[in-house]
Amino acid sequence: MKEFAFQSSWLFYFLLIFLLTLCLQVFYRKRALYQKITKTISSYSSDLGEYNAIIPVLASEKKSEVAVVIALLNSLVERLRESEKKLKHENHEKEAIFESLLEGVISFDEEGKVRYVNFTASKLLGIPRRYLVGKPLPIQSDTTFAPFLEKCKSLLSLCKEKEEVFTDSVFVDPHSKIYVDLIVSPIREGSGMVLVMQDKSSHHKVLEMGKDFVSNASHELRTPITIIRGFAETLQDLPQISKSMLSNITEKIVRNCERMEKLVKNLLTLADIENLPESRFQACDVVTILEKAQQTLVHLYPSATMNWKKKQDGLFLRADRELLELALSNLLHNAAKYSTGPAEITIEVEELEDELKIMISDKGIGIPEENLEHIFDRFYTVDKAHSRRLGGAGLGLSIVKNIIQKHDGVISVSSKVGEGSCFTILLPLQK
Repeated sequence: MKEFAFQSSWLFYFLLIFLLTLCLQVFYRKRALYQKITKTISSYSSDLGEYNAIIPVLASEKKSEVAVVIALLNSLVERLRESEKKLKHENHEKEAIFESLLEGVISFDEEGKVRYVNFTASKLLGIPRRYLVGKPLPIQSDTTFAPFLEKCKSLLSLCKEKEEVFTDSVFVDPHSKIYVDLIVSPIREGSGMVLVMQDKSSHHKVLEMGKDFVSNASHELRTPITIIRGFAETLQDLPQISKSMLSNITEKIVRNCERMEKLVKNLLTLADIENLPESRFQACDVVTILEKAQQTLVHLYPSATMNWKKKQDGLFLRADRELLELALSNLLHNAAKYSTGPAEITIEVEELEDELKIMISDKGIGIPEENLEHIFDRFYTVDKAHSRRLGGAGLGLSIVKNIIQKHDGVISVSSKVGEGSCFTILLPLQK
């Protein structure tokens, strides 16, 4: 009996020791796995943006649950790497798109601080990007951009408060005449706002030019019409007018009618240049065109002296023959018209590699330096009284410039009062 009790007691202790040993083994194995996983995650936590560490699997662990967990972690790491790479690519792509836009774009967070600003927006605001990112829009009361910044901040406040799209237009700089349309839009779920700035300066400039054009054209037409009407009323009120006075009046009526006809013709020419079809461009010898323009000038100004300087004959370019002749004739006529005595005109033609240089110079009255930058503007005249007396409306040089530009060329002028002027044209040669 004692022997049985002893054996039972021994068996109980053996089983207890076995169970304790088994529990310890399981505990240490699980603890080792836990420590290995914790160590790996810690290494990623310290360098979250890299994901460079791949957990190696020991030979003794290849068929254990440790290998399964490690494989899962390595798979997650690869997926994180791919996601991060894709996200970086998308961010770079979006940034490139925003930088290429002609509109200014600024992104704000929910606190109104700048998250991103492209180059155009920085330029319109007149503030470098490094002073904008991470901060609210600054207040600059001592600059010309202060009203513009205040308008931007006002729209941002309204957008944040009402979570709606707001638009407005603002005149940024009165000196450079910059007009900007502003659009502020909220980002979904209240995560910020986007401000878009559209530079409409060129649009407003076109509108202003259109208004000026209509105003100037109306003025130029109104003057001869008023003169003609006045003389017509004189003829009506004085039926017994003398022959000499009648001849004088009719001469002035005819002259003003011709002036109106010339103005309308020039306006139609400008419209024709703007809609010039490609089919009208053909190979033309520029020397032949100049010689024809010279013949016309000599007929109108017999006392004019023409001096030629040309490197060679047969210089061809693609051009509308009639319009190019009109441009060159206008320059020759101006040279003769604005000379105090018999005109002395020099024509120089020179080939420069792939382009042709034409220089038409005179020894006339010249152009003041302050007028040179406007000399090609429509309806611009240096001396309005002198031009009106000679029948000009300030469209001749504007027509010349438009014709040259339509032929992919450029025109420039240099002049000194009392010494004369020189117009230089560069046109591409036909190869």
